[in-house]
Parts: sequence; structure tokens; C-alpha cells
Amino acid sequence: MVQVIPNPCRNLVLVVSHEQVRRAFFIDSTGKTVLCQEVPNGRIRVDALSAGTYTVNIEHNNSVITTLELVQE
Repeated sequence: MVQVIPNPCRNLVLVVSHEQVRRAFFIDSTGKTVLCQEVPNGRIRVDALSAGTYTVNIEHNNSVITTLELVQE
């Protein structure tokens, strides 16, 4: 199970997973990847994102991708 908390968020999110996380891709409502970030410590700064709803693809070290939804306030 993978979670991105808090959700909704403002500045910083924490990726909680039982598996090692490699990268996170944030995709806006138009389908554009607006943020791609390595996740070495589980923390991601999201303060550069505009308010809205994003699809977040979490890539694990075993190449499995988990898709979640995140609301940026």
C-alpha cells in the first residue's frame, strides 16, 4: 500500500510505502507532467504546484508504478 500524506496538501508531502520508492511524477488535469522528483527520503516539496488536483505516479525500485490522486490547496 502507498499513501501520499497529507492530502489535501500545501508545501510538503510524505510518500509512505512498504516498498522502496524511486521517483514521483505529478500530472496535471491536461495530462502534462509538471513535476518529476527523486524520492530518496520519502519527502517531496510541492509548493511550486498550482492549486488543483494531480495524478501522482509513484515509481518503485522494482519498476512497479502506483497511481494516486493528490489535491494541492
